[in-house]
Amino acid sequence: MMTTDRISNRCGRLIRRFLPALLLVLCLCGLPAGETPALLVKGLGPVTAQAATPSLSAKTLTVTAGTKKTITLNNASAQVKWTTSDEKVAAIVSTEGKSVTIRGKKAGKATITAKCAKKSYTCTVTVKNVPKISQTTASLKVGKTVELKVTGTMSAPKWKTSNAKVASLVKIGPRRYKVKALKAGTAKITAVVNGKTLVCTVKVTAVWKNYQWADKMYLTGNTENDYALEMICRKVLGKPGQSKRIQIKKLYSYVARLSTHYAEGRTNTGNKSRGWFRINFSSATVQKNVDAYAAFVKKQLSSGKARVGNGMEELSDSAMDILSDKNYCYMDCIGASCLFQELLSHIGVKCICIWGTSTAGNGHMWNAVRYGGKWYCCDVDGENWDYYMDPANKNGGLTYYRLMCGKDYLKSINYKYNAKEYPVIEKTGLK
Repeated sequence: MMTTDRISNRCGRLIRRFLPALLLVLCLCGLPAGETPALLVKGLGPVTAQAATPSLSAKTLTVTAGTKKTITLNNASAQVKWTTSDEKVAAIVSTEGKSVTIRGKKAGKATITAKCAKKSYTCTVTVKNVPKISQTTASLKVGKTVELKVTGTMSAPKWKTSNAKVASLVKIGPRRYKVKALKAGTAKITAVVNGKTLVCTVKVTAVWKNYQWADKMYLTGNTENDYALEMICRKVLGKPGQSKRIQIKKLYSYVARLSTHYAEGRTNTGNKSRGWFRINFSSATVQKNVDAYAAFVKKQLSSGKARVGNGMEELSDSAMDILSDKNYCYMDCIGASCLFQELLSHIGVKCICIWGTSTAGNGHMWNAVRYGGKWYCCDVDGENWDYYMDPANKNGGLTYYRLMCGKDYLKSINYKYNAKEYPVIEKTGLK
């Protein structure tokens, strides 16, 4: 049987063995943040909990020039001082508490150092130039702008536009430029930096898409007629981009087919294959477009980009009449020639009507067209004669024998006119 003294001694030994651990747990549970407990246990001396060792969030880092990154010294027990080995490669932008924000400036390497409690911690930063442009394509309406920005470099690019008449450049900063849309077309904006060429293709469209052919136009003075001319050009020519020679041929073909169509006495619904189409001018939508077109034309006139007066429009079956007539309306040589003149004038091609005599000595009208610095003869109404002579030819009834001819052509078919009545041709004569 144990005596009282032996039991007391054993309990004392147990208490001395487990008490330090128990006290440590109890102290840690109620310890304020940031404090390290120091416990004094009889027979053991002071017991201290070890603090976590400070360490950087990254020892190596890759940064693109012009961008920012943040580095943190975790578990820092004192104030941290940050430095960079090369300000030109990686610069310190700001510091906050245990963190630092750096910016890559140019390609190279720099060491970021954090000093805390007499100890240093380093991070190797590699800066790369990876220039990028904010966008590679842009679609703008005339008068609108878009901002382009080059990132991934701190160098200043050399900016250039391939067509200053379509899109101009306005400097905002060394790596930021504003692109302004001036007229319909396409321009390539290039920024050359660090040996790399960055490109943004800018497509500019008119404020109202049917204004494609309105630049440098000549007007008949009748708003609805001018709108109809615009619609014909849009229908027949499609989008701008072809050569003037092709545009002239397409409009010649259109009028020639209409002339043949009328000569046969057909209605517009019976021969759609010849390019016939009509506009419902009583439609609210059409009238809205006509009003918008009238406002645009007013600006064109005030800016000097357009002028009124073709000289022969009063003799013509106007484009509006042709496109709004439910049935056919008679188109003789005068109507065909004047419509052809109006259409070419609308797209900026000089064209006049000539009155003279035909092979049989009868009165006849045809056109003279200015192209490449010379005048050419176009007898658009005469195509229907060729059609009747060869209705199954490979051109679908059109021979184009009377398109862009010279004075030898007039002589061969015995066409005559008083040259003095057309001084604009008299200066150079027909080709």
